[in-house]
Order: sequence, then structure tokens, then C-alpha cells
Amino acid sequence: FYCVRSDNPASVVSGNVLVGYSNGIIVSRGTVTNNRVEGSSVAGITSFNATVTGNVLIGGSTGIRLQPSFTAFTTVKNNLIYGFSSIGINAIGLSAGTLLENNTIDAGASTGISINTSSTAVTLRNNIVTVSTGLGRKSTQLGGSSAKSLARTMLKEMVKEGRH
Repeated sequence: FYCVRSDNPASVVSGNVLVGYSNGIIVSRGTVTNNRVEGSSVAGITSFNATVTGNVLIGGSTGIRLQPSFTAFTTVKNNLIYGFSSIGINAIGLSAGTLLENNTIDAGASTGISINTSSTAVTLRNNIVTVSTGLGRKSTQLGGSSAKSLARTMLKEMVKEGRH
């Protein structure tokens, strides 16, 4: 079950507090901004080519799940994600033009950011990922701007943890 679902490219899902749904927000295109989603057993926000900014996602399985769409340009910026048992941001089958920027993820013992093999040229920039025993980042697809940006993200993690 989901709490909010929108397939309208002009939709803006904003200012909601959602607690305890399987899927908090599912949106195709449009904008998801300034929401608080807690305890989603599947995903706090599922995006098919939407702009996802300024949200707070707490607990559950996955914070933000990015699914493939027919067009590019998915943007995920300035989100706070913590307390998830599986993955903070899960990028599945995304195309060039996808940007993950300025997100803060406390992954605990899970994975902070996961980019799978069917994704191409995803850009990671200025994300902060902390972990206790899990993977800060997991990428089975590295090349071009994704590899450079992932290296910058990893370096920031090392500096923050005093391993530089």
C-alpha cells in the first residue's frame, strides 16, 4: 500500500508527514519536496523521474528508491535519510542526467547509496554518507562522471572519519 501516489508531471507533493505505510510516496515525474516519511516497510519515496528535494526519511527498509523511466534527469538533492535497514538511496536502471547531490545519509549497518549495473552515468556529488558496519556506497556500475564523483564522496567519508 502507499500513502500518496501521483503520475501527473505537474504535481508537487509537499509538506506531508507520513508514518507507517508500505510505500510513503510514489511519484512519476513531478516534484517531491519537504516531506517527512517514517517507518515505510518498502520505501519512503519511490521516484520515476521526479525531483526529490529537502525530505526527511526515517526508518524502514529503503529511504529513496529511484526506478527507471523513459526520460532522463532525475534529481535527488538535500535530503536527510537515516535509520534504514537496507539502503538509503537505491538507484535502479537510471540513465544519464541522474543527479544525487548534497544528501546526508546515516546508513548505520546498511548501505548508504546503491547504484546497480543497469544505471548509466549517474552523478554523485557532495553527499555525506556515514556507516557503522555496512557499505557507505555500493556501485556495480562505475564509469565517467559516476566514478569521479564516487571517488570524491569516498574521500569526504575518509576525511570525516579521520582516515585521510
